[in-house]
Amino acid sequence: MKKIEDVQSDTPSETSSKTASNITKPETSGKITKKKKKNRNQKKRQLRKLKKQLIENHNIDSSGDEYYSTHEWFEEEKALYNEGYDDGYQAGLDAGLYERRDIVYYNDELLTHDYDSLPSNVKKFWSRRYDLFSRFDDGICLNEVLWYSVTPEVTAENIADYLYKLNPDAKNILDLCCGGGGNTIQFALKFENVMAIDINSTHLHCTRHNCEVYEVGDKLLTLQGDWNQLAKNFKWVPFEYETKPFDFIFCSPPWGGTDYDRSSFDVYDMEPFSLPDLLHQCYKFSNNIALYLPKSSNIGQLNSASEEVFGDADTYRIENIYDKTGKRILAIMVVWANLV
Repeated sequence: MKKIEDVQSDTPSETSSKTASNITKPETSGKITKKKKKNRNQKKRQLRKLKKQLIENHNIDSSGDEYYSTHEWFEEEKALYNEGYDDGYQAGLDAGLYERRDIVYYNDELLTHDYDSLPSNVKKFWSRRYDLFSRFDDGICLNEVLWYSVTPEVTAENIADYLYKLNPDAKNILDLCCGGGGNTIQFALKFENVMAIDINSTHLHCTRHNCEVYEVGDKLLTLQGDWNQLAKNFKWVPFEYETKPFDFIFCSPPWGGTDYDRSSFDVYDMEPFSLPDLLHQCYKFSNNIALYLPKSSNIGQLNSASEEVFGDADTYRIENIYDKTGKRILAIMVVWANLV
């Protein structure tokens, strides 16, 4: 039977305290009277209406470029949007909201959202925005898929802490299927170099942008590509190495969206790569592999895949990944460490 441990930087009580200090929400200033609440709501509606006009009044064809409020075409209406902005912003701040000045598009997708601009199927995740990124209000970029697939910040921090303790001398980390950069950021805060790979160019753009928000962009290398193709050779590795290029590979593979099997997750049926294929590929590039998988993953299949690839079913350990309260298991991390 596999060893199951808990991935937490501290005890549950300490973790909760740490979480509270990291994920801060704007505090309200005093009691909100009915009149003040009415004025606040009116200002919020005005700001949202203006912001919607800014988006709709332009037939934007970004073609992969970013469109910030510093662009010439935006200046006139930015002034209109910012007229009375401070009062409206304070009302939003008092309510725990933040109306960002910058509007970012990439590949014709809006990546900086408020509640009104979110697609209806992901509005339910709006309340989790500070859990995903404590610096969300600094201009975090997320597309529709990333709202439900990015690793929450405290969880990503605990994972990075665990991998650092496991291999404190590690320098080069590969974040495979990096998504919106939740894990990438925390790895960059711990390790010297982080390479992030994703097949989706918008996801990779979000990773680069979000790493800049957290001021770790200088530690980041990114590559867009299909891992099934990249794993066939070493030509894309951007630095010299002796035996294997990466000290650790972390991968959070696609689970199949929000409708994945929560009763018994089939790791052999994962797309675009099954577990044995993924392990074979990663082992070519590192002796240390960590996979972020559903807590319903089939343990028997983990045993079979481990034996198939490494010749031993007992070469891995399972770590429980908890939410910010330290009480509910979100997922598991399966770790193959110090492989020979």
